[in-house]
Amino acid sequence: MNKQEIRERVWSTMTDEKVGRFPFPLKGRIPNFKGAEKAAELIFQMEEFKQAKVVKVNPDSPQLPIRAQVLKDEKPFSYQHQD
Repeated sequence: MNKQEIRERVWSTMTDEKVGRFPFPLKGRIPNFKGAEKAAELIFQMEEFKQAKVVKVNPDSPQLPIRAQVLKDEKPFSYQHQD
């Protein structure tokens, strides 16, 4: 399975299971999802996050809690897009 096929499967599954949140449609983006805040909390507990000197974070909706914590922690961040 290639990267695009995996994306298509994830978007379809999220749509079928109704776990997506605004903005819609989910397809073609990093989709927002129910539980994004809980996922962010798990990231904050990771040693890698705690010790990170710079954090790469996307401007997409589900990463808002991560961006907020990075700013609160005064960690430098990068918005560099990678496909």
